[in-house]
Amino acid sequence: MFAFLAAKGWGQFLLLPALGLTSLSTAPAIMALVQETFPHSRSLANGVYMALNFLISLGRCWSWRLGDRFGLRLAFTVSAAIPLLGLPFLFLFPKHHPNDPPNRRPTPFDPPT
Repeated sequence: MFAFLAAKGWGQFLLLPALGLTSLSTAPAIMALVQETFPHSRSLANGVYMALNFLISLGRCWSWRLGDRFGLRLAFTVSAAIPLLGLPFLFLFPKHHPNDPPNRRPTPFDPPT
């Protein structure tokens, strides 16, 4: 989104389809992550995820209002900056999968401990 804001003219038109495709592609991956994180209560976790997704979509109405009142550049900048506020919450995810055995050997893809 920041690249879209920095681009001018035809560059914006070229970046717009990429923005649309990447914004839609995250939902299935996040839903799979939610269901893997809570294997014993997947339906509850899925319901909470869908409810939060609905509330976030209601927030888009405020971004439209912001765009009407203060201009689209500010609305896009705020819309690009707000997801960055969620980055600190990544550290709240469990370090190990609940189904991993206690004596599992680490792989090169595991995070450093």
